[in-house]
Amino acid sequence: MDMNTQVLAELSRSGGQGRSGQLRVRRCGTCGKTGYNARTCQEGIKASGNEYSS
Repeated sequence: MDMNTQVLAELSRSGGQGRSGQLRVRRCGTCGKTGYNARTCQEGIKASGNEYSS
C-alpha cells in the first residue's frame, strides 16, 4: 500500500474531518477578541494590576 492510498483510507475511516474540516475562530477567554488567548490578553493584565494599588 503506497502512502497516498494509506492517507486516503485513514481519512475515509475518520469521516474526513481532520484538519481540513471547518475552522472555528478562536477567541480570548478574557475579553472575547481574536488574535490571542487569555494568557497573553492585555485586558487581564490591566484588571489584575488594580488589586495591588493603594
